[in-house]
Amino acid sequence: MYFGYFEVVRSERGLLLYLFLSTIFMEIILRWQSGQAFFGLGLFFMVWFALAFVLVSMGILHLVPRPIGRILIRIWFVLITLLFVVQFVYFSIFKTYLTFYSMMNGTKAFSFYKIIIIYMLRDLRWLLLFLPLLLFLFIGSRLIWVPRGGAIDYGLLFVLNVLVLATLLGMTNRADLSPVNILASSNEPVVGVHNLGIIGNAYGEIKRQLMRQKNPYYPPEETIVPRSGENVAYDLGKFLEQESDPITAEITSYLLSRKPTAKNTFTGRLAGYNLIYVAAESFSHWAVDENLTPTLHRLMEGGVQFENFYNPIWGVSTTDAEYAALTGLLPVSGIWSMAESRDNLLPQAYGNQFNRLGYHSNAFHNHDHSYYKRDKTHGNLGYNFYGLGAGLELEKTWPESDQEMIEKSLPFYIDKEPFHTYYLTVSGHMPYDFVNNAMSKKHQDKVENLPLSEEAKAYIACNIELDQAMETLVQALEDKGLMDKTLIVLQGDHYPYGLKKSTMEELAGKELVDNEIYRSRIIFYTPSLEGVRVRRLSTALDLLPTLSNLFGLEYDSRLMMGRDLFSYSFPMVEFVTGSFMTPQGYYDNMRDKSEGYTQEELKELRIMVEKKYHYSRLILESDYYRKIEPYRIKKPSPSGAPDVSEEEVENPDELIEDDNEYTEESGEESP
Repeated sequence: MYFGYFEVVRSERGLLLYLFLSTIFMEIILRWQSGQAFFGLGLFFMVWFALAFVLVSMGILHLVPRPIGRILIRIWFVLITLLFVVQFVYFSIFKTYLTFYSMMNGTKAFSFYKIIIIYMLRDLRWLLLFLPLLLFLFIGSRLIWVPRGGAIDYGLLFVLNVLVLATLLGMTNRADLSPVNILASSNEPVVGVHNLGIIGNAYGEIKRQLMRQKNPYYPPEETIVPRSGENVAYDLGKFLEQESDPITAEITSYLLSRKPTAKNTFTGRLAGYNLIYVAAESFSHWAVDENLTPTLHRLMEGGVQFENFYNPIWGVSTTDAEYAALTGLLPVSGIWSMAESRDNLLPQAYGNQFNRLGYHSNAFHNHDHSYYKRDKTHGNLGYNFYGLGAGLELEKTWPESDQEMIEKSLPFYIDKEPFHTYYLTVSGHMPYDFVNNAMSKKHQDKVENLPLSEEAKAYIACNIELDQAMETLVQALEDKGLMDKTLIVLQGDHYPYGLKKSTMEELAGKELVDNEIYRSRIIFYTPSLEGVRVRRLSTALDLLPTLSNLFGLEYDSRLMMGRDLFSYSFPMVEFVTGSFMTPQGYYDNMRDKSEGYTQEELKELRIMVEKKYHYSRLILESDYYRKIEPYRIKKPSPSGAPDVSEEEVENPDELIEDDNEYTEESGEESP
């Protein structure tokens, strides 16, 4: 049995071959795990990026003295193996891959060690990733037989690999998914790994961080001049005339090309109301039952019916979902967009908008107040922020109680009208079992006789805690006589990705195909909006412009990537991978599969989505809102109610029904 570097591997070429095959083996395990199409051009790029990485590693190891090399090769192999194991487990939990940014900023994630262990036990394929290392340590000398080589050989092989890789780079007919584009832009990790492999994606991330690649450029488009009665708050044309910075000018030109949404029959209907917005951990309508969760059922069925609501997952899970919902911008993949925005001016965030009208704005979270740096970000959103360790004292369990959070937070605002309150819940967090989830265990007796799997029952049980929290909230509002002038909005921060797909299908009562795992419902309840049904495609990204319109706030619809759902805006659901849905059809960016579009329409829509992600990133990176704030052209009135003449008002189209004021008129923008 041999354990040394040169004892185990009798030749350097043999070592090169073994390390290369080992890396490919680990890449294949993760590709198998992803559930995406296994074969494709990405498989070839994965191989060649792995070969380039091994060649560079061997070239460096060849330059050091052999005693040091014996140590370094062991360290190299252990670290590479651990990298793949960590990525496997992370994907098992979050359905995306860990970026170096998150590694450097997410040390608190280790506080969820129980969840990590549970998911490691759920899928043991990660153990396969240790096979190459074990073989290397114990029987490597029996596997490797290629003759010895030298430094010149490594150089020649590396040059050959670069030539082959360059040839492959030119083979792709998908400009947006070419390795050149993926390496140069901040693409979502799942897209990068699927098209380049773990090694290729890691190289791209490091390259972008160190070299700050030049951003893709889109030529200026035709400017759309705003009309009277449209939701416009800034004189962007005047700003552009005086702006010399090319990036800022490019952003402004893009925003000026976007058609503003017009005020409509829903504009200002809730002016002066209170707003309670709940981002509920992993909430889905699958957990709502008339008997088990009666308050959630009452609010969901009695409020506005958004019949085509989707809840996609973003690159960094909850914090990215918050960023999209609270800023109206698409998150930037690979970083914590909310944390990166903490020093930016965010005038259109709910808290900041309502504060200008004299509201009392508070935010509450029943977990660590500094997780994802919320202690710094939520104050910048306009909130007085309270969480565990920062003004909110709750019993320490995992997860913590939503009901207790509501009960203890009510005195902060219930007697301070008008108010806006934001809740980020945690009781619905995975794991879904009756051992490691205190909220599931608390309500186990209510679900134990259901004809469902243990995981499904545990998921429903922890949502019973959310239901009791909402019951406490509704009762307090009714006792104070505030229910008739308060809007309650509740949406899942993301779909329940902590459930197995088979469990989701069990709860849904059917097979979930394509994007159906993301389909959901939201609560949008106030008595004055009963009987309103919206059939438009929608996501949480649309809620900020929709609520801004309902409350009669002076906002600029061009600056938000979502749409006012009561306007004639083009409905679309964007996914983090660049995929999307429209009423006409859908496009799967990962499989290059589409339905319902001509090639020209598909090209136009793909560019539209690319621009939304691109300019959302530039707005974040440049602190764009701070630059245009001096050019604000409207000031909010004390009441928040807009001054709109009858001829300026848009009526809802055929996709919106209002039992109180229904119209057959229709109209819809093209993309």
